[in-house]
Amino acid sequence: MFFFNISDGSGEVHGTDISDRMRVIASSRLKDQLATGRVHIHSYSVDNMGFDDHTFDSVFHCNCYYFWPNMDRAVSELRRVMIPGGLILAIMNMSSLKLLNERDMMVGNTDPDPYMRSLERHGFKDVTLTENYDTNLQKPFQTITATSPMTN
Repeated sequence: MFFFNISDGSGEVHGTDISDRMRVIASSRLKDQLATGRVHIHSYSVDNMGFDDHTFDSVFHCNCYYFWPNMDRAVSELRRVMIPGGLILAIMNMSSLKLLNERDMMVGNTDPDPYMRSLERHGFKDVTLTENYDTNLQKPFQTITATSPMTN
């Protein structure tokens, strides 16, 4: 999951994952960016992040909401660290997830509805699921977008 702080001009990106392996891979791939001091990698769980309140203006995550152990706690924590009016963008490939589910290879609930309902319960606005198509990969994918509440 990546958190961005660009509206204040700092241009910082903070990535977080609970997986040691994923942090090692990200650190290797982002070595040059990490050296600038504007990109950071953290070991935080989505439901307990060490960021200050109202720090980030946008959040991007790919293929992860279905692994969160407590959806409402995770969404509450996302709301806490986002500035009012910040944007969430989540990306997934529902056809690939369906195939993994059929083969009993997934541990979480891949249905996007519980995540979207949780966003709405926590005050996020304009929660939308959109169908997209990657012309380079020749694959469909889906995005969920939401705007954090204007009041905290």
